[in-house]
Amino acid sequence: MLVPMAVALELAAFGAMPEQVPRHVRFAGPPDAWWSRDSWLGFSAGMTVFFAAMILVGGVLLTISPSGLRLRDKEATRYWTREENWPLMRQRLWLLIAWLAGLFAIYLALSLGVFALAPSWGLPHWANLAVMVGGLVAGASWLFVSIRRLTTLPGRGARR
Repeated sequence: MLVPMAVALELAAFGAMPEQVPRHVRFAGPPDAWWSRDSWLGFSAGMTVFFAAMILVGGVLLTISPSGLRLRDKEATRYWTREENWPLMRQRLWLLIAWLAGLFAIYLALSLGVFALAPSWGLPHWANLAVMVGGLVAGASWLFVSIRRLTTLPGRGARR
């Protein structure tokens, strides 16, 4: 559901774009290469779907067998990879992976949109860098907290 929302965000950004949008910038500098907004739309939609698909394929590989699950807590690894517990862990992993794919698609759509629109909106050159870094920090924080909650042994709560 989030991947189509990301593509919808890209289409909304596309409607607000001038005919030429930045394709490349040097670190926090002005754009030094341009392309058409049609090229931008193809690239951004393609990258959004491609990366979301890669995350989902990784999920397939991760959940095929419990032998691939390695947690920092060895006791939790033993618990979640037992035959009777693996179906619940597999379900939890798939839910996490689906959210990760969707949130990454939204993040990518927003950062590509800000990148393309920054010059026409008069945003400073570092605006896209701020969106990208802020999104990565927020996403990594969410992922680590989610994994910790997901793999905590029942009845223990989150351990430090």
